[in-house]
Amino acid sequence: MNKKVTIGIATYNHANFLEKAILSALNQTYHNIEIIVVDDCSTDNTQEIVSKLNNKSEKLKFFKNNGNLGIVGNYNKIIDLASGEYITILGDDDYLANDYIEKMILLFLENPNCKVAFGQNVIIDSKGNVIKKLISNFLKLPYIDYVKYWLSGSKIINQHSVIMMFVSKSEVLKAGKFPDFPMAQHADNALFLNMAINGDICYNKSALYYYRVYAESYGNKNVIEVAYSSTAFMNYFQESISKNLIKFYDYNTTLDISSLLKKALTKEFNSRVAKFYSQNNSFLKCTELIFNAFPNWKEKYLFFYDFIIKYIYTKFKK
Repeated sequence: MNKKVTIGIATYNHANFLEKAILSALNQTYHNIEIIVVDDCSTDNTQEIVSKLNNKSEKLKFFKNNGNLGIVGNYNKIIDLASGEYITILGDDDYLANDYIEKMILLFLENPNCKVAFGQNVIIDSKGNVIKKLISNFLKLPYIDYVKYWLSGSKIINQHSVIMMFVSKSEVLKAGKFPDFPMAQHADNALFLNMAINGDICYNKSALYYYRVYAESYGNKNVIEVAYSSTAFMNYFQESISKNLIKFYDYNTTLDISSLLKKALTKEFNSRVAKFYSQNNSFLKCTELIFNAFPNWKEKYLFFYDFIIKYIYTKFKK
């Protein structure tokens, strides 16, 4: 197989990490690739770094936005610009193992029903030190089994984020690209849930994707940002994904996935609230912040409202 692959890097003011990310893409053992870097109006020396590397390879293409598109807008611009049959998104502060593309392509070649492929995630800090290796215990799973394991927190699925997915461009377009959620969080989950419905999820246990986590990284969201994006995700699921699920599975299966999703979102929100509370040491400050941000939650978002009443009060009220 010599299919063309697009490695897309959406960047904003991460010049200190960007060169490492681009070089990891340029140094792939699989050669039929293009690297698209879309700069969302950075104010650092991003363009200078890309220009320097651009002289080394014609595979690298650079686009600077006229105005700020945000992370989802940047991701979708990469999809529009991509000429590869397959696409993978690389964080501008992350990097790939040299054989990442080669091994992802092989998964699609060996599994004709594969819709999404992953490699092992390695969590690193700002200096590149390994924090944790996340190893999943499967090689191939039907969509419905993968989603149930993933949302229920099973140890079979140990994936930091589905943004690291390797997919075909046609499937991404069919699923409608990344939905524009507040703060972009869960946009990758929504695309994944819509895109892989009638296929298999394939996995390579080699350490292939190095994901950087640090105080200023995109992955560190506060409790209000998580709440906004989680409610948007749940609404999107009810309006869009559930309709697609029913095409391939029965109504009870769709309800089961909906229930698991609510539990997973509540668990995530739970951990962010606990962190917020420990940092501020104030039950009133924590609850007032949430209720002020969402004055009509009782009517619109019952599952989160119930959580606030039952969980925050009983756990943190002194």
